[in-house]
Amino acid sequence: LVWQLLTQENFDFNINPNVATALYYGLCSDTNNLTKIYHPLDKDMRDTLTYNRNLIRKLQNSNFTLKEIQTAMITLANYCHNPSKNYAIIKSNSCDITTLDLISDTILQVDVIDIGIVYNEIGNDIRFAVHSCIAEVMADELTAFLTDNIGFSSGNMEKGNGYINFERLKNLYPQQTIESYLNKQIEEYYRSS
Repeated sequence: LVWQLLTQENFDFNINPNVATALYYGLCSDTNNLTKIYHPLDKDMRDTLTYNRNLIRKLQNSNFTLKEIQTAMITLANYCHNPSKNYAIIKSNSCDITTLDLISDTILQVDVIDIGIVYNEIGNDIRFAVHSCIAEVMADELTAFLTDNIGFSSGNMEKGNGYINFERLKNLYPQQTIESYLNKQIEEYYRSS
């Protein structure tokens, strides 16, 4: 849309290569690195923009800080794997949701893990990412199941994110740790789905 509006106003992308590069990078980000281009304007923009290829490569490979990678590596060493349902639950140190997603994506690369759940505690909340690579378990549905009456969730079939209020969890399930709650709820999800 931005590209279309600028084009209609005769914006000169050749004089403003940073704008062209920013638009192209945005298109890459929004279309899974150009693999999901459907709209004709997206195709037109892709084919006509002259952009800084080196900067695009740098931006595509600059997704995490050293601290985020260190957190991910430490976290991956401490996982709980359920071999009958092929899921893993991992507690992470304090980090942002992007790092939780990175860890969850990474654990899915293990041949015997189909669902990765990574969580951490932030104040009175438990924040988590659920990633699934199987059609039988939709990440957004499982995330909603895990947060029912105690938090909120969002996501899509492959990736979900959620928050659980720690006080609500303790009030409804006083004898359970977050890990035991997650394991119990996942088992219940499998039984009810």
